[in-house]
Amino acid sequence: MPKISVIIPVYNTEQYLRGCLESVLHQTLQDVEVLCTDDGSTDASLAILQEYAAMDERVCIFQQENQGAGPARNMGLANAKGEYVVFMDWDDVYPTDDTLEKMYAAAKEHRCQVVAGYRSLLTEEGQCDDKNDPLYRMVQQYPQGKMTNYAANWRAKRERRICFKELRKS
Repeated sequence: MPKISVIIPVYNTEQYLRGCLESVLHQTLQDVEVLCTDDGSTDASLAILQEYAAMDERVCIFQQENQGAGPARNMGLANAKGEYVVFMDWDDVYPTDDTLEKMYAAAKEHRCQVVAGYRSLLTEEGQCDDKNDPLYRMVQQYPQGKMTNYAANWRAKRERRICFKELRKS
């Protein structure tokens, strides 16, 4: 069983997809599976996914007619085998090569169900532009760590509530 299943919905993302995949595949934590759902792309996204799947067996491709990012993520979830699940968007990149390793270690050490990190807004040139990011401005209004802890706790409670609702339906 992989330690982490990285789920990436893909729809007409050829401009950023390589950077996203490189970011995941170059992580120091190599025990991951990368589950990409092509959501009916009409550009070269599927060909890029196939190229990476041919180079790295950790990349798995699923295809569906265009239904949106939610159903594409659900396809990845239905096929995930990892101990933990990470959601990435096609234009996301990790800030360092050890991001997943640190998140996994923190989750294990503290027996966390949810681990969240901070995000940064990048310009087209790859420069950090946090000052124009509304989330960054909101976090600056709170003492250090307070907003992050609130967001992580709220997400954890919300995710558990969603999971329990789904379990009750089945």
